[in-house]
Amino acid sequence: MSRSPYHLGFATLSAEANVAELPLRGSLPAWLTGTLLRTGPAKFEVGEHAFNHWFDGLAMLHRFGFAAGRVSYANRYLHSQAYEEALSSGTIRRREFAK
Repeated sequence: MSRSPYHLGFATLSAEANVAELPLRGSLPAWLTGTLLRTGPAKFEVGEHAFNHWFDGLAMLHRFGFAAGRVSYANRYLHSQAYEEALSSGTIRRREFAK
């Protein structure tokens, strides 16, 4: 039995990264300077327990930096109270959306 593609949205991203310069195809506009910051779920299980809804995954911040035609990238987990409690206890302590 094959799995539906929606399961890919529940794949945990465990690695944090910091890349000084990403490879580009083509070029960026010269005026593009600044930072794009986004957040999204990245960890969907703690110990033997898993979150039931995509909105409940523990958050990761993603930063894209734009300057002088170059792009940098870094990500890291948001060390929220829910994150700290889950990692210290080894279980999901707070179900925020899909209880």
